[in-house]
Formats: sequence, structure tokens, C-alpha cells
Amino acid sequence: MSVFSLLYPVQPTETASVLDWGSIVWGNRLRRLWLGQSFSIDSHMALAALAGKWKIPVAVGTALAPLRSPYEAAVQARSLALVLDQEVSVAYGAADPDFVRGITGAPLKRPASFTAEYARLVKLLVDGEHAQSTTLGTTMSARLPPLGSEKLPRIRIGTGVLREGMARKSCQHIDFAVSWLTPDWYIESTLGPALTRSDGTRPEVATIVPCAVDRPGRNPMLLAQVGLPHLRRHHYVDMLQRSGLDVHLSDPVAGARVLVDRGVFAYGSATEIAQRLAGYFAAGIDEVVINVAPVALIHGLGEARRDISELLEHLPKKSED
Repeated sequence: MSVFSLLYPVQPTETASVLDWGSIVWGNRLRRLWLGQSFSIDSHMALAALAGKWKIPVAVGTALAPLRSPYEAAVQARSLALVLDQEVSVAYGAADPDFVRGITGAPLKRPASFTAEYARLVKLLVDGEHAQSTTLGTTMSARLPPLGSEKLPRIRIGTGVLREGMARKSCQHIDFAVSWLTPDWYIESTLGPALTRSDGTRPEVATIVPCAVDRPGRNPMLLAQVGLPHLRRHHYVDMLQRSGLDVHLSDPVAGARVLVDRGVFAYGSATEIAQRLAGYFAAGIDEVVINVAPVALIHGLGEARRDISELLEHLPKKSED
């Protein structure tokens, strides 16, 4: 597919800027607008603000599965598709063990199996099928109310994938996988093969790539340290170590330097970043999601938007649908 998309780079606290970033997607023929899990305005509700303004596909990646039942997740995804009358993609993730313990009392015993089964049930429900399971800690047997003559836009269901276990467990049940901070060589050598289904096909793969344009007054190490809290999370550090990078939970500062030096955090001129982003397609990635969150967090949304505007001048003018 080889398309570029855009991540809204902060947790939304109002909708005007979400509409603004939707206009960037619309005006530059990017594939879709992404949001991560938001604890300010819920991601689904924030994206619903686009209704009647910008007719663009949207995505949530990743929505944390422990926050909602599969049934509620299916209702949210279907509601968003109906409100926007556009394709909706939602990828679900298991969340950090400490976070899960905080909201449920205990971490997930088998996060990959839980998330794969969760995604399977959500997909059945949004497809109008009967969903039945006894493996998520409670018995489920349900179907969403039919819509009658209402035509439902496509809803793509996916999982957040960092390591082989999640890829293998979920690939049979999902339309797409999304990864954060995953080096292109690691996707090509490890995640891609692990996502291959029994029939030889695989889900589409999207990856969210952090980047920042080199400008006076900017420090790439500071941008990486502040904008990439993933370096303080075990599952991200483990993934980066599996990809061959010398990063450690005990030293996120050194880890930030590694990510900059190896281009996992793409920092440089707009031309250099555009070339780096386009290089992901050669590794088998279908969708590259541009992430300027480090810039937004330190220098503000205005500067982040400035980076996007400059990057778009150097990316291919038209994505393939």
C-alpha cells in the first residue's frame, strides 16, 4: 500500500487543534489521522469532532484493552465509523503491567493471548457476528444490535505489536498491526515473518516513527528523552534490545542517544527525514505514521505543525490508496 499518515501528537484537551490536524491530512492526501490512547478527551470522542468538517479515515493506536470490555470497544468503533461515515481503524494493546494492576488489581497473566482474543471478539462484533468466549476472565456470548439498512463504513481491527509473541498470537484475527518505535530492520527480519498467517498472507503493517527537523535551539537528545517515554518501559526496551540496540532501562539518556544515532528517532533536515521515512516501505511496512510528538511536547503544537508542513514538501505528493 505504501502510504503516509499523521499522528496527532499530544493528548487532546480541546477539539480545535484536532480539526486543524485533520485539515493537514485532508489537504495533503495523507491516508488517515491517528490518535494514541488519550486520558484527556477520549480518543474516539476527539476524532468524532471531525464529523461534518473533514471526511478522512481515522485510527486509534493503541487503545488500551483493559479499559473497556470487547463489547464496549466494538460499540465505540462502530459509533465512530457511523458518526464520521469514514473508515475507522482501531488497534488494541495490553498496556503496561503496572497500569493494569492499578485499574484492575492485577496485571494480565498472558498479555499477548489476552489481546489476541480481545481483538478477535471485537472484530466479530463489528462484523455483525456472534462473539463467544470464556478466556478473558468472564464468559461472553453476544452480538451487536443490527443496523438495519444503515451502511457501515469499513472498520479495521488490529493490535499493537512490538514483539514476536504478540505478532504470532494475533495475526490470524486482525486486519492490521501497528508498532511504535520499531526499527525498520527489526520489522523486516522479525515482526514481518511473525505476522505471517497460516495461509501465507499477513495483516497490513503500520509503524509510528518519531521525527523532528533540525533547527536552531533544538537538542535532539532532549527531544528524544522527553518525547519518547518508551525508554522507561520494559516492553519497549526489550524490543529495542531484540533489534540489536544497546539500550537499558537504567539509562534512558544513553538510550535516547542510541535512537538518534541509529535513526530510529529521525532527526535532521526535512529532506533527510523524508528519505528516512520513505525507507520504511522497503522493509515491508505498508503505512508510515509521522510522529512529531517530541517537538510538540517541548516546543508546542505550532512548531510541530511547522515541521509537518516542511516534511510534506519533501514526501511524495500523493499517497497510494
